[in-house]
Amino acid sequence: MLTKAEISRLLYKEIPTMPNQAVTDAASEWIIKSKGVTPRLIGLIYSFMTTKYQEGHTLEDMELILGIAMERISHAIRELEDHGYVAISRARKPFIYAVIK
Repeated sequence: MLTKAEISRLLYKEIPTMPNQAVTDAASEWIIKSKGVTPRLIGLIYSFMTTKYQEGHTLEDMELILGIAMERISHAIRELEDHGYVAISRARKPFIYAVIK
């Protein structure tokens, strides 16, 4: 059974971010390894990373802001990293993400 805090966390969602169309179009040509990751999701995560991401945001923070499961966000960020759009510093937790392109 979910607690009241967990329910409110799952129902919370900020103003939506629009997907970056150029990245969405580029991602439609990629061979996406992660199940449940679409080119639109990749464009959305990239748009979030370029506009609203602040150093120190965790995947849980991103989940609260975007209303998307942490696992899907993580997979989308890895796809962006594999294609040279985002760099991930795994030296400490929380990981630090940087937009390259």
